[in-house]
Amino acid sequence: RYLKVIVPVLDQDSRVTGAVMIFFSTANLRQAVQQQLGQVAIAATLIILAGLFASLILSRKVTAPIAQLTAAAAALEQQTFDPESLNTISRSPDELGSLARSFQNMAAQVYEREQSLQSAREALRRSEAYFRSLIENASDIILTLDATTTIRYASASLESVLGYTAEEWLNRSLLGLVHPDDLRMVNQTLQTVAQKEGISPPLEMRLRHADGHWITLEAIANNLLQDPAVNGLIFTLRDISERKQAEVFQQEKESAEQANRAKSQFLANMSHELRTPLNAIIGYSEMLQEEALDLDQEELVPDLEKIHTAGKHLLALINDILDLSKIEAGRMELYLEPFDIDELIDNVSMTLTPLIQKNRNKLVIQRGDSLGSMYADQTKVRQNLFNLLSNAAKFTENGTITLSVERAAATDNSENDWITFTVTDTGIGMTPQQQSRLFQAFTQADATTTRKYGGTGLGLAIAQRFCTMMGGNITVTSQVGTGSTFVMTLPAQVEKRQGHTLDVSSEPVLPDSEIPPPDPNGVPILVIDDDPTVHDLLRRSLSKEGFRIESALSSAAGLALACSIHPAVITLDVMMPQQDGWTTLTHLKSDPELSDIPVIMITMVNDQGIGYALGASDYLVKPVTRDRLLTVLNKHRPIQPPGTVLVADDDATNRELLRHLLDKEGWAILEAEDGRQVLDCLADHTPSLILLDLMMPKLDGFGVVHELRNRPDWKSIPVIVITAKELTANERDYLQGRVEQILSKGSYRHEDLLVEIRKRISMGAGQHSV
Repeated sequence: RYLKVIVPVLDQDSRVTGAVMIFFSTANLRQAVQQQLGQVAIAATLIILAGLFASLILSRKVTAPIAQLTAAAAALEQQTFDPESLNTISRSPDELGSLARSFQNMAAQVYEREQSLQSAREALRRSEAYFRSLIENASDIILTLDATTTIRYASASLESVLGYTAEEWLNRSLLGLVHPDDLRMVNQTLQTVAQKEGISPPLEMRLRHADGHWITLEAIANNLLQDPAVNGLIFTLRDISERKQAEVFQQEKESAEQANRAKSQFLANMSHELRTPLNAIIGYSEMLQEEALDLDQEELVPDLEKIHTAGKHLLALINDILDLSKIEAGRMELYLEPFDIDELIDNVSMTLTPLIQKNRNKLVIQRGDSLGSMYADQTKVRQNLFNLLSNAAKFTENGTITLSVERAAATDNSENDWITFTVTDTGIGMTPQQQSRLFQAFTQADATTTRKYGGTGLGLAIAQRFCTMMGGNITVTSQVGTGSTFVMTLPAQVEKRQGHTLDVSSEPVLPDSEIPPPDPNGVPILVIDDDPTVHDLLRRSLSKEGFRIESALSSAAGLALACSIHPAVITLDVMMPQQDGWTTLTHLKSDPELSDIPVIMITMVNDQGIGYALGASDYLVKPVTRDRLLTVLNKHRPIQPPGTVLVADDDATNRELLRHLLDKEGWAILEAEDGRQVLDCLADHTPSLILLDLMMPKLDGFGVVHELRNRPDWKSIPVIVITAKELTANERDYLQGRVEQILSKGSYRHEDLLVEIRKRISMGAGQHSV
């Protein structure tokens, strides 16, 4: 009830010297406090309520957004943040809204960077997988070596190339795996590469395969010792065994080609050496036959005919050898043209019937239905049939030889039919062993057959090669004592091959000009050809040159007209209906009144051998140029009286033969045995014509021609080359326009040479041709 208050008493020095106790009554105070306590309680209540309200407002305005921002930060860290979760806060204009918007932008940037980082990681992973796959699946072996040449890495291709697993080579020295002969080279290369950064030149080395044999590889080293990612030498090894083998094959191929060229050159040289004496044999045998008849020593003629026939046979053998050489060297060409198969059979039958009847054999022809035509090398097809049929006739006596021809549709889904020529005989037959050697060059059934029946063994070999060139084949079946059957199969449409095929089916192309009126005094030329265009072209080309063209569109009309007008020259095509040119030529040469008329074959058929054998004076293959045709026809103009002929040949026998031949015709003869003597002779005499050999000592025929055409006083002298040399294309090009004619020793008749000499002298200068 009382409030006691003690008050201290202090002295001057602020020291307590005593105390006074005062008592106050608290009744009034209690009364005042009680009056204010209610107000205080109300105020406190209001304050608490205000605090609670403010706390609620603060929670809604601040605490919740902060919690959301905190949760968003956690979600961003866990990559589960949804930017739309802060849309409510970010729309607020206050600081929290600004903070939320900034957080959203930051989250978007973080997300974008995270996506870029993930893309980069994925690209890096794919790149690593890609390059690893390249290395692991590369055909080349990739090794990583340290500075001591120890293998630290080997690619998977090690097993496919050398048969080892990568683990078998790890931590081994590469030098211990190299062939002893290559060890020094490889060691020097690695030392050089280790001292200088960069890639080494390729080197070849041999490594042992797991099975023990050595494999040649090409190696390239790259110094990456300073590259922290590699810190080693990269060694790349490539298996070049196949390439080395191909190089060996190429070298062998080149050696074989060189040997083939040497063989061809040898054959060409041998043909020259053989043709030279054969020329003398054939020439002297012809002269001796004439002299024997003149001296009424007819008993000598059969022996002389045998000598002449043997010489011709040897010459044919040389030509066969050259043909075979051309085929093997790839220089034999196909001349493709369309022709009727039935006409071909008729021609072959007519030509070979006398030969087949020689051994009292009978020829039977069997034709299939609708044989139609072929597009092939007609000359080679005919030559093969001649060969097969004459071969059958030789080995058959008193028997039957059958030629069957069939056309069969293709079996390989192509539109090209096949023509099958089957030659069956009832002759001596062959054993299987003899058949296996049949198509080898210079090989017959056996030695006994060769001795009894003769032959060179080249005919069937050449026939088989001709078939192969045209895409066909020849097969044989035979039984001893029963006979043989040869089957030649050829495509009806032979395909052209680059470098080995010429299309000769086009018509002659001669310059067009106005046709002058015929010259009644012109040299009469009889043209026998079933194509009116040929007559027109020849008339346009030749009328202005002093020739008079007489035309016949068939063989029968041509023979009748030849008997009527007796032309100076006859031009004759081979492929004509009803009767071909070969038959017409045979009739002309068998008629005593017409046999002396020169016949020039102008045809698409490139078969000069048959043409000359049947008596043709010249052989031209369509298309024919105007100059070429004029060169040949000019031989048959009116001739001048005999003059002086210079015979240049290093072979005394050939000079004597030509002297004997020309003496009988009244020619004056000059002789020279080498090129220098030719020039010395020309310094004192100017001959009417020179018969020139090409193969002479001191100065050869080419040198003589060069001197002749560069001297104004000599360039007009006509030159006829008579040589046994097989001329190259370049040599023929050189002689083109520089000499009048080229004759091959042994392949011309003396009558033809005399005609040639007369015509060339009558032509005068400036009309040189080959």
